[in-house]
Amino acid sequence: MHPHIYITADQIEGLRSVENVRQGIRDGHLEVLWNQLRALADADVARKPFIPSSVIPGRPQLDIEHENRDWILINAVAQRIQRAALAYLLSERPEYRNDALRQMEAVFDTNTYPDWRDKAHPRTRVDLRAGQLSQAIALAYDWMHPLLSSEERSSILEGLDKRAIQLYLQDVDDNAYWLDVRTNWLTTVVGGHGIAGMALGLDHLLAQDLIDIALPRMVDYLSRFGPEGEFSESVGYASSTAQPVAFFNALRYASGGGVNRLAEHPFPQTCHWILYFTLPPGRYAAFGDGHIDAPPALSYIPAVADATRDPYLQRFYLDYAHIAESRRSLTQEILCYDPTLEPASLDGHIPTGRAFTKHDAGFSSRDSWDPVAASSVVYGKAGSGAIVHGHHDVGQVCIDGYGERLIVDLGSPPGYPGDYGSHKYEYYNAAAHGHNILLFGGREMKHDATVEARILNASFKDGESGLWRVDLTDKYDGARSVRRTVVHLHPATIAVLDEADLEIEESISLRWHTASLPKQDGSGRFTVTGAEASLAARMLSLDTIGLTFDIHRHEYNDPYNRHRLGDRFDQCHEPYVEAVMNANRCRILTLFTILPTQVPASWLDAESGWTTETTEGRVTATLDRSTLTFHTPRCNLQFDLMECSCPDTH
Repeated sequence: MHPHIYITADQIEGLRSVENVRQGIRDGHLEVLWNQLRALADADVARKPFIPSSVIPGRPQLDIEHENRDWILINAVAQRIQRAALAYLLSERPEYRNDALRQMEAVFDTNTYPDWRDKAHPRTRVDLRAGQLSQAIALAYDWMHPLLSSEERSSILEGLDKRAIQLYLQDVDDNAYWLDVRTNWLTTVVGGHGIAGMALGLDHLLAQDLIDIALPRMVDYLSRFGPEGEFSESVGYASSTAQPVAFFNALRYASGGGVNRLAEHPFPQTCHWILYFTLPPGRYAAFGDGHIDAPPALSYIPAVADATRDPYLQRFYLDYAHIAESRRSLTQEILCYDPTLEPASLDGHIPTGRAFTKHDAGFSSRDSWDPVAASSVVYGKAGSGAIVHGHHDVGQVCIDGYGERLIVDLGSPPGYPGDYGSHKYEYYNAAAHGHNILLFGGREMKHDATVEARILNASFKDGESGLWRVDLTDKYDGARSVRRTVVHLHPATIAVLDEADLEIEESISLRWHTASLPKQDGSGRFTVTGAEASLAARMLSLDTIGLTFDIHRHEYNDPYNRHRLGDRFDQCHEPYVEAVMNANRCRILTLFTILPTQVPASWLDAESGWTTETTEGRVTATLDRSTLTFHTPRCNLQFDLMECSCPDTH
């Protein structure tokens, strides 16, 4: 019986029926979502269908000029079709049905859409875009089914079969490379067609084949998540978790509510992992391949919050979902958000600092869960750097303050270059020298997934401090020992100690990439000023050999400066402060403090250390061989760097 995926014709315990949803959208958050969806659907009714040359907010001009079937275009098409279909089901207004059918007709037309593939994906008959479109069209078919004529249903089935399903099954017979790759290609192409099979049900003779191909592979895919929910790719690509959530939520409905896989590992755990690497006022940590300042796509969080009855995930979703308008699925949110699950504050319930041990092995520490303007968020990683969509960034540390990036990761190049897979480390974004880490002799890190940084310890205390220490030795050639220790003193004081012992004397470099062009005095002091926050830093050599300091900017060099379709991309010229020495060992301390922009920040020499003004008063730092001590207005804190644990307050 249709509809039956994500919304049911009749009432089934634990699932949402058409009548449930109609009642729910009358008030509260669901009413807000419904009004947003309806406004977009009304705007769609008045515009022409999206085609490969359409101008869409955020869509690169190059993709428009090349009439490419890029993600932004196809996502806009998919969301439009689904919005119109759900709006039609809930309101029964025919203009929504007409818009959904007009957009489908355009997509089925071989003159308008000669191909459903991105032009950068020519290897197989179908690609990510076919997975997106097949899923969206099949869901729309399911939702509108009771209100469509037999001719309209037949037209949709015929178009979907010809443009995607038959080509997809031919690729499966040819053992296409995406069939078992355990990446977003698997979840989108295979999982998307699996959802399509569930949505079409008995109306398509091959629907069960689509499900049978997808189900074991989607179950196997879940083994890629770490024990604490760590995603096996970069944080930016963790948004692809939406696809397994959509698949197993569809399975829940297809089974009549009998299979609630979303309540099991890894779904609740990975949602909490994403929570830690979502930064105020709404962006993700840009480690590895990702886009700086890009909002996280969180439309799937309500489904997991509902399945697990987790009030903190409900709060997390409500705090951030609105900032990702271009990446939202309003249909998914309307059909998954449960208004009876009361959100609860994260403060006092979810620790403000945490370390994760698998895949990218990330660390995250913040002074509060303020979703807009926490005073400081300090985040970094260990791991191998050789994960899918990873970079040579082991040991990376970034700092945000008052909702602004200050010490930054550069994310991916402006475009996804065609040779990025084979020449990735020719692009400074991915190379070791594009990160906030030590370099020896200008060499790259080892690119070996079996060689990982070793986490020596990590410790966090809410309202007070966070600390982690990582042994990076195995990632470097020519090093006897390389260690990094990070101390985060709440609300906004940070210390990073880098120690290395090398086999020979050679150049040693430490870089700090800044969100804007910094000011520096040549002695290791530099400042970064944003709209809301200012950061003051002090770099010091604790050995007899001194450091020299300078500010540089990155530049892409030909031929490694082109988008995947061949056009040159604009230079970004990101700035960084670099400290350099020639030695066979180093011990470099970098101190940071963050203040609101209107309050100047600086680090000054004190009798036995260094001092800075903070929002709570003066903080003085002292360091001997193994103990870092902070004297603050509230208390004195001693960090034993060898033991690497947060101290008791005294």
